[in-house]
Amino acid sequence: MNKKSIIWIILIILSIPSIMPITYSYNTSSIKTIYVDDDNIWGPWDGSLKHPYRNIQDGIDASIDGDTIFTKEGLYRENLNINKAIKLIGEYKNNTVINGGKKGVVVKVIADSVTITNFIIKNSGDQDYSSYDSGIKLHSKYNKIYGNIITENNIGIFLKSSSFNEIYDNYLTNNHDNAIEFEDSTNNLITKNNIENNEHIGIFFDSTPHEFNPITSQNTINANNISNNQGIGIYIRKSSNCTVTNNQVTDNKGASMFVTYSSNNSFCYNDVASNGGLGIIISSSSDNSIKNNNICGIRLSYSYNTTIIDNNFTSNGITIGGNKPHEWDTHTIQNNAVNNKQIRYYKNQNNGIIPVENTGQIILACCSNISIQNQHLSDIDTAIQLVFSDKIHIFNNFIYSYDGISLQESNNNTIEKNNISSFQFGIFLEASKDNIIINNTLVDYDNSYENTFYGSGIELDYSHENNISGNSIYNFCQGIHLYVISMNNTIYDNIIKNSTYVGLMLYSFSSNNSLTRNTISDNEIGMIIWSSSNTISNNVVNYNEDGVIIEFSNCNIMKYNEIKGNKKYGLYLKESCLNNILSNNFILNGIQTYFEDCENNIWGCNFWNRARLFPYPIIGKNNFRLDFRIDWHPAKEPYDIPYSEVNI
Repeated sequence: MNKKSIIWIILIILSIPSIMPITYSYNTSSIKTIYVDDDNIWGPWDGSLKHPYRNIQDGIDASIDGDTIFTKEGLYRENLNINKAIKLIGEYKNNTVINGGKKGVVVKVIADSVTITNFIIKNSGDQDYSSYDSGIKLHSKYNKIYGNIITENNIGIFLKSSSFNEIYDNYLTNNHDNAIEFEDSTNNLITKNNIENNEHIGIFFDSTPHEFNPITSQNTINANNISNNQGIGIYIRKSSNCTVTNNQVTDNKGASMFVTYSSNNSFCYNDVASNGGLGIIISSSSDNSIKNNNICGIRLSYSYNTTIIDNNFTSNGITIGGNKPHEWDTHTIQNNAVNNKQIRYYKNQNNGIIPVENTGQIILACCSNISIQNQHLSDIDTAIQLVFSDKIHIFNNFIYSYDGISLQESNNNTIEKNNISSFQFGIFLEASKDNIIINNTLVDYDNSYENTFYGSGIELDYSHENNISGNSIYNFCQGIHLYVISMNNTIYDNIIKNSTYVGLMLYSFSSNNSLTRNTISDNEIGMIIWSSSNTISNNVVNYNEDGVIIEFSNCNIMKYNEIKGNKKYGLYLKESCLNNILSNNFILNGIQTYFEDCENNIWGCNFWNRARLFPYPIIGKNNFRLDFRIDWHPAKEPYDIPYSEVNI
């Protein structure tokens, strides 16, 4: 071999260290195991097996990176600060206890590459939420927390600006706030933990910056059991690119999963079928994916570009909310089943008939000229939803659900001859006009105490110029309710019975409506008017606790109504002026009429229980003093006001 070749070989050998990957390791010759035993009361203490430290913090202080601190079973009343890359190992998980004495953080980790296993960690402080008192608080990366019982803390485990940590095989229970909480943390793995009976959320992700620039991202929640917590199972806020898979999230008081201000998260193969709230709620979020879950319902609210594919819904189905078209028609919803029937989601389609066979729920977004008829839909949140849709004919369907039919921003639709049994709303309109709701039968199937103060047979919000006629409505809290700013609607020939609050109600700023020829009987209150400039004519308001209540309302016309047999008041007015009360029958009411603080109402030609030869006085009070008004020309015989036929 010549001299030049030898020189080249030497240069290659010398260059090898510079091209090999750089690795870091501890000086293994100095790594040791330090022992701690609370039974060593009298010393000496040097951390050896023969002379263990009595306190864990003493062992930590004496350690270097890479050391193991082995802690004998016992009770250690300490608040630990781990600032070295050590392994902290308890002897027996059920008998090695670190008790924080209800102050501060029990175990604070600020070093990287720390392992904590085989402890009961309990009794953090819980007075100052801003300090995030917790059983374990991580502010570092590459840590492993496994095989621990974490209980009776404020937060069980809290991660702040922490990454690449593994939290697995822990039991978190009876913590006073969230079991596991992340803030501004990425690339963490939470797997195979049992999280139950905590007083708030099971797992909570959050970011401190603005929601459109989240730091918390790329975390994985896998194969955990999250159950019987008092709040939400998994709550993801201001987070992105997280994977939630193969978790059992059941029997929590809130929703299984709640996602808000978050994007590009994936939820798959989870069992979220039994919770106090819905399965998954997505709010103000985008580009999330929900696939292959066993689930008890999904609610999308002000969200877009959601993918919902191949899920099995045990109940509830899908509910969508939002006030812009892209919050309805940008989703991909395919191959989902509720109660073993297909969820039919259509967007931007014109003309057609929804298949009757194998249909479990119907959602139309930005559609026109579609017929929905002869369906049997049951055990879902909202059976039929229309938004930004027009000329839809909903005819002869049988619905048994929480809410029956919902219309939002939808006009010129016909809802006809449907039989709807619902718990909350039979038919609900929001910001919709020129719809016809005719000849439907609506029944509240759960007329229990819990439902006494909520829910309506038909409710209108911000909806105008609708025709509501010929409907039979039974057992709701409110039979027909015009909630707020609903004007120029025609409500006639309806039968409303057994309402737990009121048969027919006009609430705030609902004016220029016509209420005509309705039969309203056997309700707590027959009719409440809290709006002005409406016409109330030819109605039968009989045998309610109270007949008609008009409060804070002016310029209404009330004529040719029969108000009969109501136990308390036939007509009660309060702080209402310039109303015309003309040609009504007031018969056998507990108190025919009464007013408080009213001026300039006109009373005339009413029939007052029997023929009158003289003017009839109407008793009331103004400014806390007895007052009266006069019907100068009372009718001598009752007016003929026809009843609507009962149809049930």
